[in-house]
Amino acid sequence: MVMLQMVSPGELARHPYDPALLAFEHQGRLVANPFLSACGRYAVDPAIYGFTLVSTGGGCSAMVLELADGGSIWLTDETGALAPDVELWHEASISRFDAEGRQLVWAHLRDVPLTVDPWGEQPALVMEF
Repeated sequence: MVMLQMVSPGELARHPYDPALLAFEHQGRLVANPFLSACGRYAVDPAIYGFTLVSTGGGCSAMVLELADGGSIWLTDETGALAPDVELWHEASISRFDAEGRQLVWAHLRDVPLTVDPWGEQPALVMEF
């Protein structure tokens, strides 16, 4: 499970997935994949976590979750230009931006764990779309 971290403008470095950078808290639970329930077993619409559809300009869009620290998490399709299709979540990307709008990290959702389990366990069953 890999994510890309912005080291400097235009320079990316590969790192292991870090929930401190890409997961978010919702009702006391840490969520890794916004298209799945916190337990990782059920398909959900990211809107239940507070994601909203936002026009990003030039005909582009993203699903965005504003964070308490002023940063945000963005969901886009694999091109990074459009909001993802809920049924094709495994082809979507997740990005974290800081309060100044700088992209910090990025990953394909297929490379993100289904859940952020403190014991390192993944769910046995995931509902298909």
